[in-house]
Amino acid sequence: MFDFNKSHDANKSAEDLKYYVRSIALLGEMKRAGAITQAEYDYLKSCFMKDFKVTSDLMVGKSPNSPRRGNGM
Repeated sequence: MFDFNKSHDANKSAEDLKYYVRSIALLGEMKRAGAITQAEYDYLKSCFMKDFKVTSDLMVGKSPNSPRRGNGM
């Protein structure tokens, strides 16, 4: 079960990363279905990014020690 009362970091926790990715995917589906506007999508995504300590979707979940970091993988 996901604990909403603790601090989250999608860069360090696999569980947090999975929850973040699923949340962003759901937001995208809601936007495509017309359930939310682009402005609402942008706002909610920025809230998720802040809550999960994500600065870039391209770098989330990649360890600074990973040989893949910086290679676009």
